[in-house]
Amino acid sequence: MGWLLLFTGIFTNVSAIALVKTSQSTEQAYFAIIGYVAHITGFFIISQSFKHMNVTLAYAVWAGIGSMLVLATSILLFKESVSVPQVSFFIVVMVGVIGMTISASTA
Repeated sequence: MGWLLLFTGIFTNVSAIALVKTSQSTEQAYFAIIGYVAHITGFFIISQSFKHMNVTLAYAVWAGIGSMLVLATSILLFKESVSVPQVSFFIVVMVGVIGMTISASTA
C-alpha cells in the first residue's frame, strides 16, 4: 500500500509541476490553480505513504523518481534542453535511489 501511495503522490506532484509551468507559458490562471491544488493533494498522498514505509526510503524514491519524471516532462512537453552534465548527475541520483531501495529491502 505504501508504494502505491508513494507513486500516486509522485505522479500527482509531477503533474502539478507541469500544470504550473503550463500556466506560466499560456497565462491561464486556472492551470496554476489546478496545479497548486494538485501539489497539496500530492503532498498529502505522499505523507500517507510514510505510514506504511520507511521515511528515508520513501523520500529518496520521491526525490529521485520525481526529479527524473520532471526532467522527462521538461524535455518532452516543454522542449527544454538539458546538458550532458545534467543527465549524468540525474543518472547518479537514480543509482542512489536504486541503492536505497535495494538496501532497504535487505535490512
